[in-house]
Amino acid sequence: MKDRIKLINYNGKQIVFIDFSSLSAKDGQFIKTIKEVTKIGVKMNIKDSLMLIDVGGSSLSANSSDVIEAFEEAASTLKKYAKKVAVIGATGEREFALKVVNDISGLNACPFASIDEAKSWLIQ
Repeated sequence: MKDRIKLINYNGKQIVFIDFSSLSAKDGQFIKTIKEVTKIGVKMNIKDSLMLIDVGGSSLSANSSDVIEAFEEAASTLKKYAKKVAVIGATGEREFALKVVNDISGLNACPFASIDEAKSWLIQ
């Protein structure tokens, strides 16, 4: 699970990278990963962090309401640590889920088409 959250450096700025890519809601792994990454994020305790979240290639269709609920809980927990949050790969059902999570949690994560675009926005 620790490989799903790590610190990366971009133009001298530290970014918390959270990788939910290629996960499926079918086997429960998505929810388990969300909960574990949230625990690790809290333990990292980085205030005013720049967060980059990758949801590309992930599938929400099975158990999507459970996954969205887990994301809402994670967002509510982690938003007190976040200065800015960028999300890549949020298209289709993932884009809808991001809007729901933002509306309920107040996280205000911004979707981007590419990782470079997201990183550039985060460090502005």
